[in-house]
Amino acid sequence: MKHQSRRQRVRSHRQRGMALFMAVLGVAVAMVLSVSFLNATVTSSSIAQNVTRQAEARAIAESGMSIALEYIKRNDDWRTVQNNGQWASNHAFGYGAFAIDAVDADGDLTDNNSEPLALTVTSTVGGVTYAAKSTLHTTKRLLMIVDDPANLPIEDVAKKQLFVGWGWRVKYLAASAPQSAYDLAVQNAEAAYVVYGVNAADVGTKLSLASIGVISENPELIDEMGLSTSGTSSGGGNLVHVNATHEVTVPLNAGSIMLSSGSPTLNLFLQPLGAGVTVLATENTSGEATMIAVQAGNQLAVTFIISGGQVIPQVPFNARATVIGSAITTSGQPRAVTLRLRAGAATAEPFGGFLDPVGGNVNDGQNPRDYIFPGTFAAGTAMSVTGQSWELDLSGSHITVDSNVNSPYVLTLRDGDTVPDIQGFQNQASVEDFLDPYIDTSTDTVTLAPNEAIYLFELGTTNLGHPAADFQDLVVLLSLGSSSGSTASANRIFLPWGPGNFNPTTLTPDAVQMLQDALEWARDDEIGGYVLHWDEQI
Repeated sequence: MKHQSRRQRVRSHRQRGMALFMAVLGVAVAMVLSVSFLNATVTSSSIAQNVTRQAEARAIAESGMSIALEYIKRNDDWRTVQNNGQWASNHAFGYGAFAIDAVDADGDLTDNNSEPLALTVTSTVGGVTYAAKSTLHTTKRLLMIVDDPANLPIEDVAKKQLFVGWGWRVKYLAASAPQSAYDLAVQNAEAAYVVYGVNAADVGTKLSLASIGVISENPELIDEMGLSTSGTSSGGGNLVHVNATHEVTVPLNAGSIMLSSGSPTLNLFLQPLGAGVTVLATENTSGEATMIAVQAGNQLAVTFIISGGQVIPQVPFNARATVIGSAITTSGQPRAVTLRLRAGAATAEPFGGFLDPVGGNVNDGQNPRDYIFPGTFAAGTAMSVTGQSWELDLSGSHITVDSNVNSPYVLTLRDGDTVPDIQGFQNQASVEDFLDPYIDTSTDTVTLAPNEAIYLFELGTTNLGHPAADFQDLVVLLSLGSSSGSTASANRIFLPWGPGNFNPTTLTPDAVQMLQDALEWARDDEIGGYVLHWDEQI
C-alpha cells in the first residue's frame, strides 16, 4: 500500500481547485459569448430588415416616379387637370405606400408649358421613408439644316435668333453631311428645320425616317418625305386661307391672313397629296395648297426616285408589275421575249422562265398580264426589270437589257415625262400606241398615278440611230402600293414661304404665331426631356 506525503496531498488539492476554476471560467465565457451572439443576431436581423425596407422603399419611390411620368406622357391636358402640389397621398403599393407632389417653378401649372416641374415621390415601408426627385423640363433642341454653317445668309441668322428667343437651342448641320452625321445629330434634337436655300438633293432621304419632327421651307423634299409625288410650283401672293381646325393654324383667325409686309413668293403643293396629308393653308388666288403637314403614324404617299433604270421607293411598299405589251419582229416573224423582275436582291420570273423562250414568251399577243409581288418591301429597295429577246430559231439569246445597270436601251418614265416621239419599225405599233391610255394628248406627256412608272425596252438592235430602235419591244408598268409600314415616323410640316429665303423680320404677327406653333407641333412632346436625381434616404 502506497502513502502520499503531505506535499503530494496539497499539490493534488491545488490542481483540483484550478480545474474547477477553469471550468467555471469556461462556462462564464461561453455564457458571455452566447449572450453576445444572441444580441448580434438580433441586431443583424434588425439591420437586415432595415436594409430590406430601404430597398423596398426606394423601389416603391422609383415605381411611383415612373407612374407619374407615364401619366404625364399619356395625358396632354395634365397641366390643366392636375393641381400645383399634391397629386397622390398614401397610395398603397407593394408592402408600402407613396405620395406624389408636383410643383411648377412659379406655382402655376397652366401659364407656361416650358417651365420646369419638380416631381417628388415619397414612399414609406415599415417606418422607413425614401424620397425620389425628378426635375422635369422641356427640352427644345433644334437642328437647322443649312447649306454652309460657316457662311450663313442673313435670313438664316435672323431665323436662329427668332428660334432662340422662343427657347430653342439651335445647332447647324450642313445639308451635304453624310447619313451617319444626320443620324447622330437627330439623337440630340427634338426637331429639324430645313431652310429654303439648301440643295434638296444634298438632303435627299436623310431625314425621311428620322424619329424627330421635320419643318421644311424647301418644297422639293415633299417626295422624299412621302407627302406627295405630284411636284410643286410657286406663285405670287401674300394672302393665305388657313385651316380652322388644325392645332397649328387654329389659333389664327379663320379666313385669310397676311404673311409678310413684303411681297413673298409662296410654295404651291400640287394634288394629289398623300392620303394622310392635311392641308393647313391654301393660296387665295389659285386655291392650291401652300402649307401641308402629316402627323406621326398617318399614311404617306408611295414616293419614289428613278436612278438610272431603277425605281427606288422612299417608304415601305407593295408592288405589282404589268406587261402592257411586246412587239418585236424580224422579217415579219415575231421574236420570243422573256423577262425577269427584281426587287432588291430577290428575283421573280412569273410569266415563265427567263431562259425559256417557249414557256416564258410574253410576245404572244396575250398581254396585258399582271404579277403581284408577295410581301412588303422596305423603303429604299430598288426595283428593276430585265428583258431578253431571242433568235428566231430559239437557238440562243439575241439581246439582253437590264434596267438595273442604267442601260441606254431602256427608258424609265413617270408622270409628267415627255412621250418619246419614236415610230414603230416596219409598221409595228409605236410607243404612243402602247402608251395611249397613259398619254395627255394636249401636253404630249405621260399621265400616270404618282405611284407608277413605265419601262420601255429596245431589244431589237443596239444601234440607237437605226429605225428599228423603237423602244416598244417590251413595255412594263410598275405600280407601287401603300403598306402598313408606309406611315410617317414623326410629324412633318412644309411651310408656305418660297424662293428668296423668307426673312422672319418681315413676318406679320399671324405668320410669327403660325411659325412658332409649327415648330411646337413638329416637336410633339409635352414632356420634353427630363433628368432624374435620386435623393438619399430621408
